[in-house]
Amino acid sequence: MLPAIRSMLAEIMIKRNISLYRVSKILGISPAAVENYVKKKRGTSLREFLEKDPDFMEVLNDVVDKLLVDETTEFENYYCVLCTEGKKALKRTGVEIPSCYYETSLLH
Repeated sequence: MLPAIRSMLAEIMIKRNISLYRVSKILGISPAAVENYVKKKRGTSLREFLEKDPDFMEVLNDVVDKLLVDETTEFENYYCVLCTEGKKALKRTGVEIPSCYYETSLLH
């Protein structure tokens, strides 16, 4: 899930004319990884499902806006939100992904 989300975030930021180096700093990954995401060499397996979901795309764009406005905000703060919203989007298409350890530990 997270590679697909990183890939989509990187592409959105690059399309907004954010430099490759700034995107890599915001996402906490190397510039080479950003380039691979943008060229769709990584993180592609779930993208087609997620990109078709308007609710998920709205959340994703909101996160991009927040990350670009406040550079002190860590992308890691949004992992769980984006993953949870991504799972909801996938479920709406009939694709189910099992809960992660964090989700499972919260439920018990």
